[in-house]
Amino acid sequence: MLSIFTYLSKHQFFIRQRVSHSKPRVAGYFGNTRESYRAIAIVISLCWIIANTAQAQPKPEQSREDKTETKHDSGWPEKLGPAEIQTGAGTIRLAFTAQLLATDLNKDMGKGKERDNSFEVEPRRIRWYLKSRFLDDRLKVELQINTVPKSLEILDFWGQYHLLDQVQIRLGQTKEPFTRYRQQSFSSSLLAEWANETQYFGADRQLGLMLHNSDAKPRFEYALAIFSGQNLRKSQAVEVANAIYCEKIPSASFLPRESSISVDEWHPEIELRVQHNSPDADPYNPSDAERTGFRHVESLSVAWDNVANLHTVGGRDIDRAVGQEATRDMMLRLSPEVLLKAYGLSVIANFYLGVSRMTQSAENDLAMLGVVAETAYRFDRFWEIAARFSRVDFSGELRRDAADRAAAIIDAEENDAAREALANQYRNAGVLKADQEVTLGLTVYVVGNDLKWQTDASWLRQYRESDDRDDYRARTQMQVGF
Repeated sequence: MLSIFTYLSKHQFFIRQRVSHSKPRVAGYFGNTRESYRAIAIVISLCWIIANTAQAQPKPEQSREDKTETKHDSGWPEKLGPAEIQTGAGTIRLAFTAQLLATDLNKDMGKGKERDNSFEVEPRRIRWYLKSRFLDDRLKVELQINTVPKSLEILDFWGQYHLLDQVQIRLGQTKEPFTRYRQQSFSSSLLAEWANETQYFGADRQLGLMLHNSDAKPRFEYALAIFSGQNLRKSQAVEVANAIYCEKIPSASFLPRESSISVDEWHPEIELRVQHNSPDADPYNPSDAERTGFRHVESLSVAWDNVANLHTVGGRDIDRAVGQEATRDMMLRLSPEVLLKAYGLSVIANFYLGVSRMTQSAENDLAMLGVVAETAYRFDRFWEIAARFSRVDFSGELRRDAADRAAAIIDAEENDAAREALANQYRNAGVLKADQEVTLGLTVYVVGNDLKWQTDASWLRQYRESDDRDDYRARTQMQVGF
């Protein structure tokens, strides 16, 4: 197993998730991903070999994530799957989730400029999951890939062993355990997409080692992890570099690579989440489908990222070029949160604090404060309405650091054409003061989360140094999975 992790990491067999709204192109898609398919074939072959050589043993009780009911009391199905292969030694389970998203965006381009209108229809996600259990269900191997055209990417690839009832150990590329909110699947979200704060605070996938007890369905849950400090995807926790420092950050998982920016050398990022779950709370499904009495979940997440060695890009060190947030998370992230459910009503409240090392002074300072509040009411098994308020405020220290850094980079450039290009790139460095989202939505559950339709409307406001901007967005999304 370790050899495969090393093999994939060495050859960078990860391809980006599409984050732009350009139309997907299919030409050349398979030719550029031959090596990725070889890696996937290795994983499937390994699972098959284990399944046919390990000793067959009786299974213990399934974990919360895999133990699902397929029928409601009324007889209406709750799940479309799963598809499973049973062997004498274990189980190989295939799952799938796809989302087709249509977005109508009316964008504020600034004072004195005409507003921009755009309409896009795109396959937002096409995810395949291979989940295997062997050795009396003590060994778990999971592979998750995204197959959106031109965006083939391995998201999760990890192995996990059940040491004790309250100790499971996981090794590989997996989602960071920072916040309960991000541990829930995108497929169970109350609205069509994550809140805007996840673009700043994360969490996303990294390579690392994690101890946890979530498989035991505990009242008191924990996850303790050490990661490489390198965010392998350009999806979450990278927006500070883009919105504040005006840097477009390539992903270390792109194939072919978009930039010569090298992956950080090993530097430990340590994360801890402690959580209390009341009985029958179902902490990773925010909708109250059960519509029973009061249930609650309280959680506290902390992440600390040691500062890595510097790397260079075009003669500039990477911290001065793109800021600490470009290739790794903030130095410190803290998030208390609560989930409440009762009689169809669910309430989520998350609070965030982020500390970063400033690029110019090398001092640690408060960078951001954030909040996410979501609420939903499940009328019955089919209908639900939801609302969200999300806001991230950026400190004056962070904004001044971004502006000073941009000025230093521009002043150091001697070529007039290059200087003009840099001035255009960094014209908005440090300008954004706060990013706010207000969203109202409706969900129709046809077959639970496996077949549902979501639509929502949002007011998106950016508070800026001079002219605040207001965008308006409408989305509708169909989701199918098994």
